[in-house]
Amino acid sequence: MTSKDADSDWADAAKNVLVTLAKTPRFVNHVLDAVLQKFPPGLTTSPHRYVVLTMATIAEHNPFGLVPFLTDILSRTVPLLSHVRNDSLRSAWARAICAFCEAVRECETERPKEAEEHDMEAVNSSPNHGDENDRHAMLSRTTYTDQAEAIYEVVFQWMYSKDPKTRSEAGECVGELCLMIRPEKVVEDLKKLVNTILGLYKKAYTEQHTITKAVCRFLEATCANESCPLDPYVEDVLNALFPNACLDPDDTTTTLTPMAIKNHSEAFRCFHVAASRFADKIVYYLLHKIQSVVDMQKLGAINVLRHLLNSAVLNISISKLSSGSNSEVGRRPIHGGQTISAYDGSEEAVGSRKYIFNEVEDCCVKVKRAIVQLCVALSDHAYVDAEGGDHVIAFLVRNLVPPTEQEAQGRRADVDVAGSNQLRTQCGQALNTIASTCVCANKVVIVRPLSYVARIRSNN
Repeated sequence: MTSKDADSDWADAAKNVLVTLAKTPRFVNHVLDAVLQKFPPGLTTSPHRYVVLTMATIAEHNPFGLVPFLTDILSRTVPLLSHVRNDSLRSAWARAICAFCEAVRECETERPKEAEEHDMEAVNSSPNHGDENDRHAMLSRTTYTDQAEAIYEVVFQWMYSKDPKTRSEAGECVGELCLMIRPEKVVEDLKKLVNTILGLYKKAYTEQHTITKAVCRFLEATCANESCPLDPYVEDVLNALFPNACLDPDDTTTTLTPMAIKNHSEAFRCFHVAASRFADKIVYYLLHKIQSVVDMQKLGAINVLRHLLNSAVLNISISKLSSGSNSEVGRRPIHGGQTISAYDGSEEAVGSRKYIFNEVEDCCVKVKRAIVQLCVALSDHAYVDAEGGDHVIAFLVRNLVPPTEQEAQGRRADVDVAGSNQLRTQCGQALNTIASTCVCANKVVIVRPLSYVARIRSNN
């Protein structure tokens, strides 16, 4: 595997054999002892790339088996990294450090008493195994803070590499390290972190998914620290993420690569993480995007808002969001006791609220169908109340009733007949869902639709 003349396929096969053995508690210590013989202390030249990748993959598949060796591994790694010049080796080391950080966090989350018995066999039989206190310290990320900060200083510079893969993987590694180093260090480097990580998008070719993972880890670190002054940078972060959330994986007219779909999901995860601290800013941002003249941006904003509602990270007064009153939004507590207001009472805010349900006649069918799904999400979380239900039900009824010939002639010529039929079906299903789940179903779904039908026809 480490021969200079070794074929990459053979080296990869050898790595896979070692990783398979290391998945078993019986052999993991023997495998790591053998691997570390190829990585002796005091090196200023990196071990073979596949030695690094083998350690990374073992960390991914058996974190409890590798973590007992991690202090030793990092003590050899820290002096070495500043001497690594080759982009291929930098990429391998960035991946390995990411895997080490993830392994520590997984072990810290599960803890020995919650880990599977065979995982703890590896910990107990490791050469660094001591008493219970030592074992708990070994599985805590604070044990590795100093080494993580030393690595962070070196890997940060790799984000300026000319190689796009090295840049993106170094970015992901820095994002992971933000969860390992002191929060004060993250605050100290905050502006530099935001500008450098977000700047990777401008130079990316096919590495967007890796960069989005870097942003997500960075958000996890900064949103968990209430004292971190991230507020001035939130809009920049959202602007960088939003194009990645505007893809439509369900669109049959375009073919998306698996990596593009993964990137789309990771962007949604970023919004979810950011909403744990900046829910009000995100709602305001998304509702502004819904007013865009670009249908894809409208669709992306609606889908992100629905995702946040379904993930229960938002607990806002959506009835105010959908109403047309000028009153300031009522406040409700969200997780952690925080309260948010979706909007103020400005004309711009009122226009946004009205726009969602009342002024989408010129939108494409795809956007309207997304709004129907948003209506169902609102219903599922009991937001279709007596006040907000007016606008939700009005929208559903308007699009449930087929247009008259006069209405059809007045609309755009390129009408999607099949899509319109699907829209009407979805509206009917949404009304049925609301009738089945809404507390005020009698008032919202029985009385109002009849009055809306009569009103719509009389207005025509």
